[in-house]
Amino acid sequence: MTLANPQAAGHKRAWRSWAKLIVKPPAAHISQRVAGHIADFVDSIEGQIVLYSHLPGEIAVDHLLNRADKERFVLTRSNPGMALSLHPAGAPLERHRFGFWQPVAHAPQVEPSSVAMVLVPALLFDRHGTRLGRGAGYYDRFLAKIPQALVVGVTRRSTVVGELPVEPHDIAMTHLATEDGVLLVSPRVSSSFT
Repeated sequence: MTLANPQAAGHKRAWRSWAKLIVKPPAAHISQRVAGHIADFVDSIEGQIVLYSHLPGEIAVDHLLNRADKERFVLTRSNPGMALSLHPAGAPLERHRFGFWQPVAHAPQVEPSSVAMVLVPALLFDRHGTRLGRGAGYYDRFLAKIPQALVVGVTRRSTVVGELPVEPHDIAMTHLATEDGVLLVSPRVSSSFT
């Protein structure tokens, strides 16, 4: 059964089902364009930058490891208990059970307080920076620990929708990186009055 209108259902499960049915992997030229904008943007950032190992269908950001300043980049590791840890990007890697590469368990750890920016993938984003991930909550828990960091959702224009459902634990992106550039998002306006 396909969902014609996930907004009518009003919950993340419906949006995830819809996204998995209609969202296709990005064309190579779109991924390269997004990656180019990210490379330009990180030049203005001082401090550690968190990369992710991409899953099929996500924009690859590993090209940043070819830069002269590659020691600035760190990778996440998914650990038992739904926690992400940070490790130098040059650490030895192992394949995660979902197929992406991550630092080995005994790799040195990086202190989250040194992070200036995090690049984050997702199934969908909305124009306010709300992220629809795969549902495990790894990034929401991690991002709550580093409020000082810029949070850049990495996607393409076709996977940015008007508005996604929001839950209290959701952490909004500060920017979205698409083929149009790395753009500041406009925060969601609360509909409640005080």
